[in-house]
Amino acid sequence: MKKMSHSDLSPRFFFAGASSVLGALWPIHSQTGKMFTDHFYNSLAKEINEPATDEPGSGRVLNVARAVREAIITLKKDKKDPYSRASFVLHGSGFYRIEQSQRPLLPNKQ
Repeated sequence: MKKMSHSDLSPRFFFAGASSVLGALWPIHSQTGKMFTDHFYNSLAKEINEPATDEPGSGRVLNVARAVREAIITLKKDKKDPYSRASFVLHGSGFYRIEQSQRPLLPNKQ
């Protein structure tokens, strides 16, 4: 059976309706992946829990690319070697729209 790479999987997620796919270009240590994931989702949680400034009913747009960037910058402080942080890549849209009727995806971790 052929081993699948991130480049094989991303189009399948897009075909299924995903607007963006976050992946790693090569295997990473579990602890590094956990650190990245924690920073990434904490960044999104802050953005979700900010007071809405747009018009009622217009929904909200999350900056997923900024959350990836912030997570990588935070990893850079903890992990000096570029190998541990350069693997993460965002495919597709850097933004995600949450409609007004959708509930927040992440709890407030402040």
